[in-house]
Amino acid sequence: MWLDWGQALAYRVTFLDGPDEGRATAVTELRGPTRAGRRDDWWKSADYTGAPVTLGPVATPEVSYANRSGDHPAAAAAGWYYLVVKLSPVWTDGLVVPETQPTFEIAVSVSGEPAAGPRYAEVDIPSSAPPSTRSTWTPPSSAAATAAAFGSGSSPFPWWLLGAVGGVVLLAVAVLVVLRRRAGRG
Repeated sequence: MWLDWGQALAYRVTFLDGPDEGRATAVTELRGPTRAGRRDDWWKSADYTGAPVTLGPVATPEVSYANRSGDHPAAAAAGWYYLVVKLSPVWTDGLVVPETQPTFEIAVSVSGEPAAGPRYAEVDIPSSAPPSTRSTWTPPSSAAATAAAFGSGSSPFPWWLLGAVGGVVLLAVAVLVVLRRRAGRG
């Protein structure tokens, strides 16, 4: 159900008829637009043994940007709110009862009038690119100049490249060993 800024939602789920025998767990859960983890006050569960059972009512506060830092951060954004209804497998004497088809009723109520959302700060976007802060560098033209650029006594050879190639070779050997062991088992 879509909730706009300033609106709140309340729901109740009633499982009408259940299994003739056995026991299950009925669960309802309401999730906000981010579908993030459950809120304890938006989640209900009960044992379901065949007699009608009602979960709820469960209600949200009005959707407000101010909720992001309060007790209800899940109701801090307008958007789709999702109601999840679950029923565990029905068990009797340690066995699952096949083909359990519960009947349930969902009552949903939306209250409040849609309100204007939060106002976001205006951002000035420059019309031209910022000036370049790049420095220019010209490579040395001789081996002596290269040695001077990298420090005396050091070689221009990129030693890190040798380490990277060695790592790739070790990884390839490990993959081949694993694949041969798996092929030997099959």
